[in-house]
Amino acid sequence: MASQVYLNNTHIPLLDSFLFSLNSHIEDLLVRLNKLYQIIEYLPANQTEEHTRLDLLVKQCSLEADWAIKTFRSYTVMKEAAAPMPDNKRGKKFWEL
Repeated sequence: MASQVYLNNTHIPLLDSFLFSLNSHIEDLLVRLNKLYQIIEYLPANQTEEHTRLDLLVKQCSLEADWAIKTFRSYTVMKEAAAPMPDNKRGKKFWEL
Protein backbone atom coordinates (compact mmCIF):
# COMPACT_ATOMS: atom_id res chain seq x y z
CA MET A 1 0.00 0.00 0.00
CA ALA A 2 1.38 3.40 -0.98
CA SER A 3 1.56 6.29 1.43
CA GLN A 4 1.20 9.95 0.52
CA VAL A 5 3.93 12.54 0.87
CA TYR A 6 3.10 16.24 0.82
CA LEU A 7 5.72 18.69 -0.40
CA ASN A 8 5.84 22.44 0.02
CA ASN A 9 8.43 25.22 -0.05
CA THR A 10 9.76 24.29 3.40
CA HIS A 11 11.25 21.15 1.84
CA ILE A 12 13.30 23.05 -0.77
CA PRO A 13 16.48 23.55 1.37
CA LEU A 14 16.58 19.84 2.21
CA LEU A 15 16.02 18.89 -1.43
CA ASP A 16 18.74 21.34 -2.52
CA SER A 17 21.19 19.79 -0.07
CA PHE A 18 20.34 16.26 -1.19
CA LEU A 19 20.60 17.20 -4.88
CA PHE A 20 23.99 18.83 -4.29
CA SER A 21 25.30 15.69 -2.57
CA LEU A 22 23.87 13.43 -5.24
CA ASN A 23 25.35 15.57 -8.02
CA SER A 24 28.79 15.33 -6.38
CA HIS A 25 28.41 11.56 -6.14
CA ILE A 26 27.47 11.35 -9.85
CA GLU A 27 30.55 13.38 -10.78
CA ASP A 28 32.74 11.06 -8.68
CA LEU A 29 31.24 8.01 -10.38
CA LEU A 30 31.90 9.47 -13.83
CA VAL A 31 35.52 10.17 -12.90
CA ARG A 32 35.85 6.61 -11.60
CA LEU A 33 34.38 5.21 -14.82
CA ASN A 34 36.81 7.26 -16.88
CA LYS A 35 39.77 5.96 -14.85
CA LEU A 36 38.57 2.37 -15.17
CA TYR A 37 38.29 2.72 -18.95
CA GLN A 38 41.79 4.19 -19.09
CA ILE A 39 43.15 1.23 -17.14
CA ILE A 40 41.32 -1.22 -19.41
CA GLU A 41 42.73 0.53 -22.48
CA TYR A 42 46.34 0.08 -21.35
CA LEU A 43 45.98 -3.38 -19.82
CA PRO A 44 47.51 -6.10 -22.02
CA ALA A 45 44.91 -8.31 -23.70
CA ASN A 46 46.44 -11.51 -22.30
CA GLN A 47 45.52 -10.54 -18.71
CA THR A 48 42.00 -11.91 -18.98
CA GLU A 49 41.37 -12.23 -15.24
CA GLU A 50 42.16 -8.55 -14.68
CA HIS A 51 39.95 -7.60 -17.64
CA THR A 52 37.10 -9.62 -16.13
CA ARG A 53 37.48 -7.89 -12.76
CA LEU A 54 37.64 -4.46 -14.38
CA ASP A 55 34.57 -5.24 -16.50
CA LEU A 56 32.66 -6.10 -13.32
CA LEU A 57 33.79 -2.85 -11.69
CA VAL A 58 32.68 -0.90 -14.76
CA LYS A 59 29.29 -2.63 -14.74
CA GLN A 60 28.78 -1.94 -11.01
CA CYS A 61 29.85 1.68 -11.37
CA SER A 62 27.61 2.15 -14.43
CA LEU A 63 24.60 0.73 -12.62
CA GLU A 64 25.22 2.96 -9.62
CA ALA A 65 25.59 6.01 -11.87
CA ASP A 66 22.36 5.11 -13.68
CA TRP A 67 20.50 4.83 -10.38
CA ALA A 68 21.97 8.12 -9.12
CA ILE A 69 21.02 9.99 -12.30
CA LYS A 70 17.45 8.66 -12.20
CA THR A 71 17.19 9.56 -8.52
CA PHE A 72 18.55 13.04 -9.22
CA ARG A 73 15.90 13.57 -11.90
CA SER A 74 13.11 12.36 -9.61
CA TYR A 75 14.17 14.63 -6.77
CA THR A 76 14.52 17.56 -9.19
CA VAL A 77 10.87 17.04 -10.17
CA MET A 78 9.93 16.95 -6.49
CA LYS A 79 11.82 20.18 -5.86
CA GLU A 80 10.04 21.87 -8.77
CA ALA A 81 6.70 20.66 -7.42
CA ALA A 82 7.53 22.02 -3.97
CA ALA A 83 8.47 25.45 -5.33
CA PRO A 84 5.96 28.15 -4.46
CA MET A 85 3.50 28.91 -7.24
CA PRO A 86 0.15 30.75 -7.07
CA ASP A 87 -1.85 27.56 -7.64
CA ASN A 88 0.46 25.41 -5.48
CA LYS A 89 0.12 26.98 -2.04
CA ARG A 90 -0.48 23.70 -0.23
CA GLY A 91 2.08 21.66 -2.15
CA LYS A 92 1.58 18.62 -4.32
CA LYS A 93 1.09 14.99 -3.43
CA PHE A 94 3.60 12.36 -4.41
CA TRP A 95 3.08 8.66 -4.04
CA GLU A 96 5.76 6.60 -2.40
CA LEU A 97 6.75 3.77 -4.68
